[in-house]
Amino acid sequence: MGQIHHQLLGIVGVFQVIMSVVQSAPREYHLITSEKTWTAAKEECEKQYTDLAVVISQRDWIKFHIEAQSKGLSRNAWIGLYNDITSWRWSFNNVTLAMNVWLPGQPDNAGGHQSCGSVDASGWWWDDDCTTLKPFVCFDAKYNDSSKYVWISTPPMTWRGAQVYCRANYTDLASVNSTADNNLLIAKVKSSSWFGLFRDSWKWVDGTTASSISWINGEPNNYWHTESCSYYQQSNGQVGDWPCNSAFFFFCHSTSPATIRQTVKVTVKTDQNINDPELQSSILEEMQQKLEELGMTDNATLSWVEQDGNIFHAKRAEEVESVENTTQTVCVP
Repeated sequence: MGQIHHQLLGIVGVFQVIMSVVQSAPREYHLITSEKTWTAAKEECEKQYTDLAVVISQRDWIKFHIEAQSKGLSRNAWIGLYNDITSWRWSFNNVTLAMNVWLPGQPDNAGGHQSCGSVDASGWWWDDDCTTLKPFVCFDAKYNDSSKYVWISTPPMTWRGAQVYCRANYTDLASVNSTADNNLLIAKVKSSSWFGLFRDSWKWVDGTTASSISWINGEPNNYWHTESCSYYQQSNGQVGDWPCNSAFFFFCHSTSPATIRQTVKVTVKTDQNINDPELQSSILEEMQQKLEELGMTDNATLSWVEQDGNIFHAKRAEEVESVENTTQTVCVP
């Protein structure tokens, strides 16, 4: 982190940062050349390593490709990327479903890109591609009767656009928690419309949302209607979707837990009692905010370090000025 200047009188304190960096530890990849279903492969990876392969950064992908090439992979192999088809919930407060009125056969993820929910004029629920332009239903938490649902037909929007509109002008996209709610809602709906139902799409087994995935041309497409797991195709170094109950080779990854201890000097300027525990606590809280900005908050612990029985040591004004010229300024009220 380097030195951080705390804008408060010429006193220098030292605190210690102790954090576990398991999540940011480098991943090592392991090709397993026995054929298993995706779920069985995941269980095997959890026993022998960390999990099915999570491949996120460019550095990860380079190491992953090297492992595939060094082992002479010549067929498809599972990786830890999957489509979370059971994670349906409401936009408002992220609440899971208390009931559902899916049209028979729905949700089906037709075409491989349907992770948002719509309701038709008959009250049936459908899954659909979130980028489709549709009317939508907002709800207003100020009301308990039919007034709480507001149908917006113009202009039609994507699901995300409708969510932004509803949150800006009402409470959120409409939620349905009972048959009575559904009946009130469909009394307003004139055609297939977005409401607050959505689910997670492709993500890694550690919960990281998948982004910048190099998909095989035309995939994911859910061609066999049950393609919720992802495999790596050695011939082109890309990934595709496939039924999870198929048997493939698979990649695991492993990480080595590590602990980093880093000492950071903080220059504090104040006319308050520097030994006040509340003031010391507020300084640590600000340091925690700095860690959050740097993405270093996972399993991090901040504590003051005593030197010669004291946390802080007085400095002359010119010494403080010298530190100011080489450190970042951080202010507190």
